[in-house]
Amino acid sequence: MWHLWASVLCFQLAACGVYSQALTVAAILTTPDPAPQQQPATAGQDKPADAKPPARTLSPGQNEDMAEIELPTGPMRIEPFSISEERIIFLGEAPKEHAQPSLRIQVKLTGERFADIVGIGHLVIDKIIDDTGADLSNPEGIQPRDLSATSPVRMTPRLLARGTIVRGATVKAPTRDARKIKSVTGWVNMVYGKETEDILIDNPLQYKGGLIKHPRLEELGMKIKVVEPGEEIQQKRDGRGIGLQFVRCAKQVRNTEFFDAWMKPIYPRARRVQDAEGNDYMYYGIVVGELDEDAQMLLTVFPNIEEQRLPFSAENLDLP
Repeated sequence: MWHLWASVLCFQLAACGVYSQALTVAAILTTPDPAPQQQPATAGQDKPADAKPPARTLSPGQNEDMAEIELPTGPMRIEPFSISEERIIFLGEAPKEHAQPSLRIQVKLTGERFADIVGIGHLVIDKIIDDTGADLSNPEGIQPRDLSATSPVRMTPRLLARGTIVRGATVKAPTRDARKIKSVTGWVNMVYGKETEDILIDNPLQYKGGLIKHPRLEELGMKIKVVEPGEEIQQKRDGRGIGLQFVRCAKQVRNTEFFDAWMKPIYPRARRVQDAEGNDYMYYGIVVGELDEDAQMLLTVFPNIEEQRLPFSAENLDLP
């Protein structure tokens, strides 16, 4: 009996060993080879001659998502969206400086060229009259910059699916006798673009104090100056970045990225600043990485853009 039990036990152990070995072999056959790890750059290592910008690809399924979106139709237009009113009463003596009653009007921008929008400006109200004949326009609230400035628009699938962009402006509040906006006219600055192009600038720091020299920028008529930051940056204790002044070409620049010699991203924090003379420029303070003579700047630009002042007018709008 003891010999029979020992024989069964030996048979089970052997079977377990074969099963374990089979699992090991199966794991070897089905496990993919590990991807080779990129070796970090070391001091003194030569800059690779074939370093290229990263490939621009859509995430899986993004093409399908874009194809299913129903884009707006009809001419580009501005439609009334909402009107809100703010009234103020002080239960006592009013302060010398305080907010005034106001009316906020919002509009929606839409149309067949919606997908091509790359920049949009402020809603500027030229004239707004209520049904009592009062002029509610507020020219004091319009800054000179509002007449020409635009902000870049990143056209995401979600924004495309929505099909509208909302803009608003604040005017004077009507009296309580008013019931409608009899007429309102205004406009919004629009910028349209389609194809983009990548331009790689090697060692942008070499152009500090002057214009970047690149044949493609010259072909496109784009002038980009590398600013020598002054006290406006030193006071912020941030001198590791780069200042760029887009000379009448800011609307053509979609994105600005920085990479080291091995095309590893250098992460900046961009902000608009002014130099001692009051000139605007963008300062890219480096958060992660080092911007040195081996760094590269990748500009994504719109070779061709179209600007339009899109008019707005409406009549007989109900007041809240």
